[in-house]
Amino acid sequence: MQWFCYPRPGCKRACGRVSQAIFEDCIVSDKSREPTDEEVRQACMNYRHDFGLVSEEARQKLCFEAREWLRAWIKVVEAETENQENACS
Repeated sequence: MQWFCYPRPGCKRACGRVSQAIFEDCIVSDKSREPTDEEVRQACMNYRHDFGLVSEEARQKLCFEAREWLRAWIKVVEAETENQENACS
């Protein structure tokens, strides 16, 4: 299983790929899987507290956008990690 570290706001480390799932300053995730539908709904509820009150169409759109944002962030973090690894080589 490959783990990936997503820095939290204010994190001074750019950990990138890690071998352990515990880092105090970072959000560590198993990047080998997509989030479940329930995880996406929970993220959307955290983002928009009225998520449960909007129409089903609006919820589906927000869930789709949430997944797209996650993919975009992963690409950015992976590219930055690769740049850092190349700079150290």
